[in-house]
Amino acid sequence: MRQAGIFDALKAKLKIVPAQAASQEMVAKGEVEIGLYNVSEIPEGKGLKLAGPVPALLQVATMYEAALMSDGSVPEAARAFIQFLSAPGARAKWTAAKLEPAGR
Repeated sequence: MRQAGIFDALKAKLKIVPAQAASQEMVAKGEVEIGLYNVSEIPEGKGLKLAGPVPALLQVATMYEAALMSDGSVPEAARAFIQFLSAPGARAKWTAAKLEPAGR
């Protein structure tokens, strides 16, 4: 928010809540106007509604990677799991979970 130049304007209204469920309940009850969450972590039907993504300047992307352990006990299973997660057919499942699959 500092990088976007809006921190000082919002500072008096900010409420940092350490527990996500507690903060989402505050939004659902109308105790706070908005909450900032990962899109995939906004529960459906709990009094919350996605208003839209924050501007790109405020976005924080989380990338997940997979690797085989050199001393893993079942490398075939690990390799199959990674292939399953990264297969083109899995893309719809990632999207349904409100996650953005990495581009290929």
